[in-house]
Amino acid sequence: MAVWNSINYTDIRPDRFDAEYFQPLYRINLKELKSTSGCIQLGELFAVIDRGEKAEYVASGTIPVLRSVNIRELSFNDQRQEFVSKEYFDKKAKGQVKKGDILITSTGTGTLGRTSIWYREDDAFNVPENSFLRGPYEVNPYFVAAYLNTKYGVLQLFQNQRGSSGQLHLYPIDIKRVLIPEFLFAYQEEIGAYLTQAFELREQSQSLYRQAEELLSKELQLDKITLSAPKWYTAGYCEIVKDSRFDGEYFSPVVKNILSQSFLDSNYTIGKIFNIVRGSTPKSYQKEGIPVIKTRNVRTPDIDRKRINDYSSAQYTTVLTQEDDLVIAAMGVGSLGRLSYITAENSCCTIDGTLRIFRKKDDSIENIEIPTMLFLSSEIGQRLIYRGVVGSTGIISVTDDYLANIPIPLVEESLRKQLTELVKKSIQAQSDSMKLLTQAKNRIEELIEQKAGK
Repeated sequence: MAVWNSINYTDIRPDRFDAEYFQPLYRINLKELKSTSGCIQLGELFAVIDRGEKAEYVASGTIPVLRSVNIRELSFNDQRQEFVSKEYFDKKAKGQVKKGDILITSTGTGTLGRTSIWYREDDAFNVPENSFLRGPYEVNPYFVAAYLNTKYGVLQLFQNQRGSSGQLHLYPIDIKRVLIPEFLFAYQEEIGAYLTQAFELREQSQSLYRQAEELLSKELQLDKITLSAPKWYTAGYCEIVKDSRFDGEYFSPVVKNILSQSFLDSNYTIGKIFNIVRGSTPKSYQKEGIPVIKTRNVRTPDIDRKRINDYSSAQYTTVLTQEDDLVIAAMGVGSLGRLSYITAENSCCTIDGTLRIFRKKDDSIENIEIPTMLFLSSEIGQRLIYRGVVGSTGIISVTDDYLANIPIPLVEESLRKQLTELVKKSIQAQSDSMKLLTQAKNRIEELIEQKAGK
């Protein structure tokens, strides 16, 4: 009979008899850590390791709730963001997130084990699906957050998960048992500095992008446009026949109001400025080759390169991205209408069939790409995109013909240049931030490998 793995009876913990816990990969990981001459448990470093508190979501809330979807590897997002009220926040001390708290997603297959650190001064609320680690900080929490994102930390978090498929949990008692080599504490300030610098750059990136958004909004007075729709409205028979549309959303007075704005009088459209290039889903995906950009990789303003996991061979690739392209999601609930600007780093990728490329025509005006992305990413631009949605719930899309006829404003050349520079600086700051985070993790792994004699 073949034996996949065996362990000594004395190595079995009283509360862990499951074979998954004793997988060879996990055991090798712990053996390597212990070979560095001594380890300390997380439970000895933090005064509090616990879960968050149940949230009561309110549409008018001002405090963002950090759910598992909002916690990424050393970052946060506002995807499907929920909020609680300030009054509720003040009453629930256990859910209050403080600067320096380490947050770990602790529930669910595919979401468990992501670790970040709250580096902001702003209030936030944590829920029971996440655990948090809090001082007093005799150890640099930024260093610990970086460690938990290395292969040595991630493997321990996965080893300590409990439960059956779909109902996995990482409990505070198990997080407390995670080991950190003691010798690493001599490098904690160096490692922590990588993260604090990275987060400063991230804040700078977001500030630069907000400046660009505000400049365009001020120039076009986008905040002055009324977006509230009446309870009922009518559309003439001629309109219905002309546009071959029968859905009420298409004839919303809100969109008609947007289309009547003076900044769209010049009648510049996507199709006049850009060629629309269709994506093509490869027949099969490879583990290496030409990176395939999918809907999940399209983020504003830049492609999320970290989440590219699929590749195509040259023989199945008909489209390659070029620097200064815009990529737009043309299909999918929750993603349709999202745009990314293609930098030099993300050129020579391909896109799947859910995406389209806006590629500036040779005779078009300069520095129009980023102002177009800013406009279409605004609430006003999104209303124009979603006006053309076809399909049923879950399978919505917009056609190329509709995209081509979306009007876009033409702002002054000096402003186009200023907007372009701001967004490019924003993207560069974000890129530099990601490099520092990678440096922090690589530095820890190199130190451990050297100490373990690998």
